[in-house]
Amino acid sequence: MSAYGEIASFYDLLTGNVNYDAYSEYIAEKLKENNIEGLILDAGCGTGTLLSRIRAYGYDMIGVDICPEMLSVADAKQTGALLLQQDLSELDLYGTVSGAISTLDVINHFSSELLLKRFLSRLSLFMEEGGVFIFDLNLPYKHETVLADNTFVFDYGSCVLVWQNKLLGSRLLIEMDLFIEAENGSYIRKREKFWEYTYTPERIKALLEPDFEILEVLDGESFSALSETSERAVFAVRKRRVKK
Repeated sequence: MSAYGEIASFYDLLTGNVNYDAYSEYIAEKLKENNIEGLILDAGCGTGTLLSRIRAYGYDMIGVDICPEMLSVADAKQTGALLLQQDLSELDLYGTVSGAISTLDVINHFSSELLLKRFLSRLSLFMEEGGVFIFDLNLPYKHETVLADNTFVFDYGSCVLVWQNKLLGSRLLIEMDLFIEAENGSYIRKREKFWEYTYTPERIKALLEPDFEILEVLDGESFSALSETSERAVFAVRKRRVKK
């Protein structure tokens, strides 16, 4: 699932349009509603932007990511969180967590239901009963209608991003070319190529069984009800308690 290594130092610039305020407020609200305290895992923490915001609500954090370059950027922010380089499908923590988050399409990087299910099972193993897991994913509508076979160009002043997409069945090939202006006026090119995989909300719900129960599923942009044109979904789920 490794990606973004070439553009890690520019990742925060490229995601400047993400409404981190709304997202962190939603996560903090869900954790509080369910009386979640203590240690929270950020699974696929990237450069640690959202991790830092959740930590500001008073939670101790662990960040896990497979990309060492992304973790290096997160470490430079001095978040105070424990950062671990791991493949999420092989998640291995030192103890349990009371909650977890996984945001900005991490779920879409699992190349098969088997690997995604393995991650969910590993997460359940290290999560306390009643623990809350909040995650998002790009929906089929976005892959098929918004991104598929389209090219986007973003000019950030000091660099230009050319983002190309090609849909192949249930897989979306993403190719990013980042052109960075050098002091002499020339441009340095950095290139990333990776896949996103399409999962429907129904399949996600099936994969969550039997470890987690659904609390709510919302539009991941507006945090309102899902619609046919929702591009992203956000799930809030809870680890089932063992019946005695």
